[in-house]
Amino acid sequence: MMITPFKWARRAGVSCVVLCLAGCAAMDAGMTQLVEANQTPENMGISTASYRGMDCASLKMYADGLRADQPRQTPAIAKSFGWRIDAMEQVRREQGCDRPGNGAAPAYVLPAMYGICWQLSGRGDSYLSSIFQYSAWGTERDAPEKAQFSAFLKRTYGIAAPQVSCEVEDSLAKAQARREHVRSIGQFNLSIKTIEVAWAPTPVAAGAARVAPAVVAPAQGTTAPTQNTAPADAGVLDVPALGASFSDLAPSTAKVLGLPTAQRGVMVVRSLATNGLKPLDVIVEIAGRPVASASELKNTAERMRAGYTATVRLWREHAFRDLPLTVAAPSAPSP
Repeated sequence: MMITPFKWARRAGVSCVVLCLAGCAAMDAGMTQLVEANQTPENMGISTASYRGMDCASLKMYADGLRADQPRQTPAIAKSFGWRIDAMEQVRREQGCDRPGNGAAPAYVLPAMYGICWQLSGRGDSYLSSIFQYSAWGTERDAPEKAQFSAFLKRTYGIAAPQVSCEVEDSLAKAQARREHVRSIGQFNLSIKTIEVAWAPTPVAAGAARVAPAVVAPAQGTTAPTQNTAPADAGVLDVPALGASFSDLAPSTAKVLGLPTAQRGVMVVRSLATNGLKPLDVIVEIAGRPVASASELKNTAERMRAGYTATVRLWREHAFRDLPLTVAAPSAPSP
């Protein structure tokens, strides 16, 4: 059979397309393997520093949640979950969270915490601060520093609504390495210009640290003192109208759960099995209203009539979901 030049060219063209697609797929797989092979806790921003200042009960709850979710993730994400769990467990050990015996565990003292703040503007510029020492990490986390850096960028560079991120490390050397990593990201992206700014936050007054005393296991044949178990619920607010208990969302927790940068919300700590909420869910809206604190969610829910079904927007397993939630009737007062 005679093959005309046109048919030959068409067949050759199809073969080239097939070869190109196969080559692209192989290249993509190779790049994925290369990226995964070069993943480290350091270049992913995973360290013990992110979890210092969190109470024992919260650390255990977050670690258990990641363990439960780990088998459903890709190998790369599952590996990062393992690093986060290891970091949480190290902090739990340092804080004496599972210390056996009677009596309260010794008070845990936070080390000096260092950090940087940075922001990627809409103009393609990245603003990177100097290294500073957090003045109230145990009580305020990075909220004061974020607010101050945001105000600085508005005042100095005219950025209307800066989306600021702050990093934390528990040693100066780690903070220097972290800053260099953030700075290097801009060097490999020609569309981003990194502007290093000589900025440091004004220290804020440090209150009492948020680290709850460790829950101490009683010795055999004895009863645990009541005061040792009470702090586990510190900061948890019951909302009977929604059949659940909630806590404010700390920045380090938002990072663990993978929420988008600057997303605010309220985390589920406990819930009834029948209402559809799960521990580690983060509620960001109820009936179309954004919520930023547990007290705000409680006030909003209590203004709704019993039996009303509100749409709750929440973050679960790295995705936003909508859940119908029926408001419960208030419980009768005790006689």
